[in-house]
Amino acid sequence: NDITKYDGLDYHHIQTPSSKIKLSSYFNEAASKIERFAESHQVNSVHAASNYVNALPALLAARNLGLNFNYEIRGLWDMTRATKVEGYENSERYNVGMSLEYLVARRADRVLCISKSLRTHLVNNNVIKSNIALLPNCVNESTFKKIRDSNIIKHHEFTIGYAGTLNEYEGLDVLVQAIHLMKCKGVFINAKIIGTGPHYPLLYKLVDKLTLTKQIKFIGKLDPLTARKKLSKVHLTVIPRKPYNVCKTVPPIKVIEAIALRLPVVISNLPALRDEIQYCNQSCIFEPYESQALANTIEKYYYNFKSGDVIEITQTKTSQNSEYRFYRCVR
Repeated sequence: NDITKYDGLDYHHIQTPSSKIKLSSYFNEAASKIERFAESHQVNSVHAASNYVNALPALLAARNLGLNFNYEIRGLWDMTRATKVEGYENSERYNVGMSLEYLVARRADRVLCISKSLRTHLVNNNVIKSNIALLPNCVNESTFKKIRDSNIIKHHEFTIGYAGTLNEYEGLDVLVQAIHLMKCKGVFINAKIIGTGPHYPLLYKLVDKLTLTKQIKFIGKLDPLTARKKLSKVHLTVIPRKPYNVCKTVPPIKVIEAIALRLPVVISNLPALRDEIQYCNQSCIFEPYESQALANTIEKYYYNFKSGDVIEITQTKTSQNSEYRFYRCVR
């Protein structure tokens, strides 16, 4: 095993078997490796993160040893792939993948999931609700406080920010269209888009076609700390995701990161996104695909900015306790 030391903990990496072999063989071989490791290290509980390729061998090992098994579902990989591969949602591989995902969740002693909408999806697929606990997206508050306290100077002109992978389902074309609609009215909004991805060529082509290259800048891929520092200079973040099943179910970490930077957030009206901004006092919702509605929402922030109002998140506490949203964890 290779070992990585981080933050006072040892992370052991079991390098074999390769997941490229036949899946049934992989599950059995990987389960044996995990079982031997658990026995030699006197493990008394097994915790596995999604997806089933990682979790099913861990489940088999736990059951062979009579140990408790927890399954942490951070996303639904096959559902995500269905947004990128045409026809995949109707394929046998998709059905097998989702079936195995639900199988692991049903057999787990405890399921931890990332959002209320994902919990609802699991319950609808026969996972017992009482076995499911919420483990929402979280960030390290101290990391973001250092950025907030580092005298970041905001852009002089009103600027929107986005940081993440440039996938079609992120809806950035809707944001581009909204900026164009505002430009036609004489309202000029700048945007900084951080990241790379398969949708970049089409996005750039659209920006060029609408003559927005002076207003919308593609920054490219940055390391996380640099990306967060750049994002902290903007005045508003927009997350205009489209209503694909995965976008309705699985929330991205970028919402909480924006809140941790004290940035107002505009989101499309999807359950997974609404879950993330429910305790944020500076957020707005628009209907997916509706570029005019998004333009109208952005304009409100723009005119507040022009009038000299400081738009900043001041309320991020949960309704359940006095801890900040970022500190939530399972103990």
